[in-house]
Amino acid sequence: MTDEETKEMERYPYRSVIGCLAFIASRTRPDINYAVNLFSQFQSNPGVVHWSGLMKLLGYLQATRNNKLDIGNIAEISLTAYSDADFASCTDDRTSVGGHVVFCGNAPVSWRTAKQKSVTLSSMETEFLSICETAKELMWLKNVLEEFRSTNVLLGDISCKLLSDNMAAIQFSKSSIENNRTKHIDVKFHFVRNLLNLKVFKLLYVNTKMNIADIFSKAQTKFQLNKFNEKLFKN
Repeated sequence: MTDEETKEMERYPYRSVIGCLAFIASRTRPDINYAVNLFSQFQSNPGVVHWSGLMKLLGYLQATRNNKLDIGNIAEISLTAYSDADFASCTDDRTSVGGHVVFCGNAPVSWRTAKQKSVTLSSMETEFLSICETAKELMWLKNVLEEFRSTNVLLGDISCKLLSDNMAAIQFSKSSIENNRTKHIDVKFHFVRNLLNLKVFKLLYVNTKMNIADIFSKAQTKFQLNKFNEKLFKN
């Protein structure tokens, strides 16, 4: 970045806008979560191109201001989590981006986009790490609902499903056999397998085109974004 661009960026409240957008993304607008996560990586040295991107994101929020989460649309107390990851998508350090969203009934109640801390060696490992992070969130939400059930606020069993579009990662999660290629993710492997053995949740396959977590792991075309927004929002 040139000195002129650095001076120009001093005029713009880049970090303040990121902070505001991060608050919105974490509360009511899961559809911008990936974009906010991406732009937040340039807070220490943003350029004009990043500021321009933020302005476009604000324009998108203005154009879609009627998108609303329908938290009242919970017909049954069941948890369904979608998990996805984008293998080695960061060109600087080749880390991957993982994301998930958890629905209670038909309403999204938790979502996340984050760079994975470990550099993985295959897309299967990347997807498995995302499954592990999603499983932790799913287990926490189930425990919260179980607390309500213990006080008779909720009745009936709480069913939990975790969906991934990577069959290799699903098979690895359910396998009882380890090999030399996956020893470095040994602890996470046993964590997920233990939850499956305890029947905390069911791990199932979902077609990539139907995996809503895709919106949290990579950029989307306008068509794909609109398709997933139909699942997330009440317009």
